[in-house]
Amino acid sequence: MTVMNEKKGPTRSAALLEESVIAIVREAVEVKPEQAVTRATSFLGELEMDSLSLVRIDTLLQAKLGLALAADDIEEIQTVGDLIDALALRGQPVTPD
Repeated sequence: MTVMNEKKGPTRSAALLEESVIAIVREAVEVKPEQAVTRATSFLGELEMDSLSLVRIDTLLQAKLGLALAADDIEEIQTVGDLIDALALRGQPVTPD
């Protein structure tokens, strides 16, 4: 679910979150520049990720966005869009060490 403004469509913060998450996914999985990553991109199918890659994404989300998800939420995520939506709805702020 994207954060929506009735008159303007997706809000800037929702668009920024999506852009940031996609950049983090590209970094964590070392996606080739020519490969598209969208909300519909599947972690296990298209990106061929393993559980260590999800841990790396979680670590980068905490470091770069200051957001974390519960382990149960992470296990449910199938696509990049699922990750964005979970962060928007249930992302928990983390404080830097």
